[in-house]
Amino acid sequence: MIGINILLADNPEILGDQPFQPDSKTLPLVREFFSQPTVTGHPPTLLVECILPYPDYPVKVYPGQRFQWLLEGNIYNFTIQEVQIKLEECFISEFADIQKLQSLVSSLSGEFLMMIRTPLHLYILNDAFGRLPVYTTSSRGLTFFGRSLEWLHHHVKLSLDKTAVFEYLWCSYPLHFKTLYRDVYRYKGGSITGINLQTQAVTVYPGATFNFDERNDFDPEVNSKRVSSLFLQASQRIVSHSDHWPVNLSLSGGLDSRAVAYGLNYHAANMSASGFLYPGAEEDVVVAEKVATLIGIPWKKYTVARSIQNDNELLHMKMGLNYIGLSFLLDYFKQLRTDHPKGFLLVTGDGGDKVLPYLGEVNAQLSFDQLVQKTAHRNTVIPISILNKILGWTEDEFLHHLAVVLNTYPEKSSNNKSIHFALYEKVHQSFFEGEDRNRHFFWSTTPFYDLDLFAYAMKIPDHQKRYYRLYRHFMNDLSPTLAKLPNDTGTHMHHPRFIAGKMFHELFRATSPEIKTFLKRQTGKSRVVNAVELAERQICLELISGNPDLEALIDTDHLKSLLRIANCEQYAYVLTLSQLAKVL
Repeated sequence: MIGINILLADNPEILGDQPFQPDSKTLPLVREFFSQPTVTGHPPTLLVECILPYPDYPVKVYPGQRFQWLLEGNIYNFTIQEVQIKLEECFISEFADIQKLQSLVSSLSGEFLMMIRTPLHLYILNDAFGRLPVYTTSSRGLTFFGRSLEWLHHHVKLSLDKTAVFEYLWCSYPLHFKTLYRDVYRYKGGSITGINLQTQAVTVYPGATFNFDERNDFDPEVNSKRVSSLFLQASQRIVSHSDHWPVNLSLSGGLDSRAVAYGLNYHAANMSASGFLYPGAEEDVVVAEKVATLIGIPWKKYTVARSIQNDNELLHMKMGLNYIGLSFLLDYFKQLRTDHPKGFLLVTGDGGDKVLPYLGEVNAQLSFDQLVQKTAHRNTVIPISILNKILGWTEDEFLHHLAVVLNTYPEKSSNNKSIHFALYEKVHQSFFEGEDRNRHFFWSTTPFYDLDLFAYAMKIPDHQKRYYRLYRHFMNDLSPTLAKLPNDTGTHMHHPRFIAGKMFHELFRATSPEIKTFLKRQTGKSRVVNAVELAERQICLELISGNPDLEALIDTDHLKSLLRIANCEQYAYVLTLSQLAKVL
């Protein structure tokens, strides 16, 4: 039998104070999907969880000839009817043709979790990128699949994993499909899990791993035109899919979101734009309003702030995989939801800074040993030398651990392994968690992770991407006027100062943490701690003191010493960890 736990919006421990109830028509269908009788005589060995926090949350159940299927999320490049036909081809008998099912999954562009149920089997699969975090663990003879770590914590008391905590404090996210918790993992994108409901056997077929060694040999102009065309196609797919939803663009005024604004408006979407005013982002708001005016779309500004309530809600929503310094975004989303109670599709510019720029190293011919060292430097939040004292792991031990992770990637080129790390660690393990935070309020997507656009863009030669060359041509193809609109520093992307800044960034991003700190101070980018944050640090010290879970895991005296000297970014992750230990 299958155990099912459906989390509703009136559960304050998980979803806060949201007043939005799930669709009364959808919920019974979801319950029925999981409550159909199965072979009895065995205790349940599988628990599956589904979150339905608001009426327009996209969860639907569809009938088939030999199966029923449940879709959470959206598929943009095929209609439901087309997906249905493809699924029928995968189920010509009671058993799924796994190879056909894998091929189907790798062809679907979107963010989704799919469950397919036949009389004797259940299949769970997700999109090729794994954009919807799905967490899995096993305990006491039970296998758990869930979209919420908080839900898992209700069933299996979570405990922090020392290796994952080290990684988290080092670079702000745990590596390689881990979460912060012992024996709890993120489901790999494109994976298929088959459950025999009669024997209770669980078989996992891992998703394919992208290989970024391949490059094309087309001229820059050809590549730019093709990327622009694919981007507009991706925007059109979103617009077509959202015909029953208005679209709201989270518009910061940066290159990524202004490109999306153009792409959506090009296809005459029923769209509006919004932004938030937060200390330090005042200039972004000014630019965003100019972009909206230039394109001709309505735009609204929301003033937001952090609060204890939002800190706690975010902590429970993502259980530390979004640091609580970002809780002001919940204020933004709540105000948006109040203004649009019937909901909308939230579109962002996420991914533009990963798909189009150069992600590799300064020296593309670096050796594997150099790659390990560069990766350690490039991604540092808290230096390894400090973490050694806090967690008792020597630098050599950590570098060996990092080398093992990098060696799992399929690329032959060390530089392409570096690109793989940027996409499959930072994006998959961190940025997708941020997208999923948004989905507690609205469904959130971006055209930059469209499969066709992504696959083509990652094959463009490195030299065409360096210093934002491809991005500049791409923006010019879309709109020369938008490309020349100054950003928050007063320069546009064709300005020599902008290009020099990108060259400087690529040159120094893999330098040592000490040099990075020095450069930030010299350029005025090292933010000063204010009085409120100083007071928070004292509270954080008190949380760390005497916390048995933290004391069993780390040297709390050294952690408190770090807290006294930490910069704002380092402090944000220490604070999240200390608050998380209190919740656990």
